[in-house]
Parts: sequence; C-alpha cells; structure tokens
Amino acid sequence: MGVQGTRKMKKSLDKIQCLECGNCFDFLAPHLRKTHQMSTFEYRERWSIPRQQALASNSHRDNCRANTLARIGRGELCPDAQIEMMRQAYKTRTMVSTPLHKTSAGENARRHKIWLNSPVINPADPMVKKDAIRRMKSRTDSGELVKDIAKDLNLSVSRLYAWIAKA
Repeated sequence: MGVQGTRKMKKSLDKIQCLECGNCFDFLAPHLRKTHQMSTFEYRERWSIPRQQALASNSHRDNCRANTLARIGRGELCPDAQIEMMRQAYKTRTMVSTPLHKTSAGENARRHKIWLNSPVINPADPMVKKDAIRRMKSRTDSGELVKDIAKDLNLSVSRLYAWIAKA
C-alpha cells in the first residue's frame, strides 16, 4: 500500500491530479483503470481518500449533470426507472469492508449518534447489562454457556464479551 494520508489530492476547478503519477485529469476513474490497473476503491484505500471526495473535476460533474437533465427533458431517461435499477444493483453488490471504511463508518456513527434514532438499535436496559455481567462472571461456577446467556437475555455473544471486557 502507499503512503497513508501524507499527500493530499490536488484539486482545482478544472482538473484533479492523480497521486500515482502526478498527471491531471477531468475524471480519474478511466485513467486509474487503464494506466494503473486499479479501481477507484483501491485508489481511495491506498491514498486514504474518503468516499465523499469526488474523483472528478467540477466541470466534469457539471457536464454530466447537464447531460442527464437534458436526457430526462427529452424523455430518454426516467429517474424512477434509474433509481429502481440502482436499487437492484446495490442488492446484488457485495461490500468489502476495509480499515478506511470501518473508521469512516465509526466516526459517522459517533458524530450523528445513530443509535438514538435507529429503529434497529435498542440500547440495553441497565438492569439487563448488570445481570449479563453477573452471569458472565459466575459462569465458571454455574457452568452456564455464553451462548445460553446471550439467547436468554436476547443479546449477541460479542456484546456480552464486550461488556465483560469493560467490567
């Protein structure tokens, strides 16, 4: 892998500089594939470039936006159909989790405190946590299995181990 975070990607309104070779382009993706045989995913990972940072110049993005709006205006593109195609593509796509993505996701979760509004994440009741820690500590005497404690308290095994590590 390359030097992590030591060089910033240079970007002007007209061009973006490739950190691999130093040349400037309107859009890096084709150059990366053809010249360096790497995907934008690999490039971002190598140079610690966040997903939110564009790899296309402002002028390139403005041209793409104008072309797309013109095609919608002419009836060549249906936004609802495009959204549905993207939804289907994302369903079949396999995600690769990298250290950069994990760090970014963790920072995003902490910044927005997603657990407060998530319908999926339910903070554990303090009494359940206390009971879980007590049972985890006494399992050598009781012979109770971690998976049984987890199932009984409706928790994950990893959550139990995390709590016991902090206790």
